[in-house]
Order: sequence, then structure tokens, then C-alpha cells
Amino acid sequence: EEEPRSPPSVHCAEAQKQQQQQEEEIRLQRQQQQEAVTKKEQDEELRRQQHQQQQLDQDLYKAAALEKQKEELKRQRETEVVEHHRKEEETFAKKRLLEAERKQNEDTAKKQHDEELSQHQQKAAAIKKQQDFT
Repeated sequence: EEEPRSPPSVHCAEAQKQQQQQEEEIRLQRQQQQEAVTKKEQDEELRRQQHQQQQLDQDLYKAAALEKQKEELKRQRETEVVEHHRKEEETFAKKRLLEAERKQNEDTAKKQHDEELSQHQQKAAAIKKQQDFT
């Protein structure tokens, strides 16, 4: 009992069909591998860009913080300069006031001295006049 055999051309066609299927599977596997490699490369590039953006954002934040600090220092310096000038003017005004008071006290003392001297001279003149009379 022999099984009916297919003609050789049928075997050839099946073998060719099987080979085509295998080639198609290999081609699909390669395509999937290539897509996986491409996706991995894209993911890595995206991570790299995100890291770069994060670094840039941090740098911008630091730059803004430094600029703010610089402005604050500038304001402090300006305030210190204004305060220093105000104190200098205040000190100068106090010196002028003290000088004016000193001069007024000198003038008052001189005036008082002159008045006392004048009184003494008048008394001396009166006493001399009285002595001359007697």
C-alpha cells in the first residue's frame, strides 16, 4: 500500500512557498529589530534632549537668581550710600550748629565781659571823681 505521491512540481511549489514564508518571517524579524533599535535610539535622544533642557532650565534659574541677588546688592549699596550721605550731612549740620552756639556763647561772654568792664570803669571813674572832689 503506497501513498499516492504528489508530482515533483507540487513538492517544489510547497518548498518554494515555505522558503518564501521563512524569508518573510526573517524580513519581519529584521524589520522589528530595526524598529526596536530605532525606537531605542529615539528614546535615548529624547532622554538626552530632556536632560539638556533640564540643565538649561537650571542654568537659567541660577542666572535669574544671580541677577536678582546682584540687583539686591546694588539696592543695598545705594541705600548705604544714601544713608552715609545723610549721616555726613547730619554730622555737618550738628557741627555748624555747635559752631554757631560756640560763637554765640563767645559773643555773649564778650558782651557780658564788656558790660562788666564798662561797669567797673564807670565805678572806678565815679570813685575817682568822688576822690577828686574830696
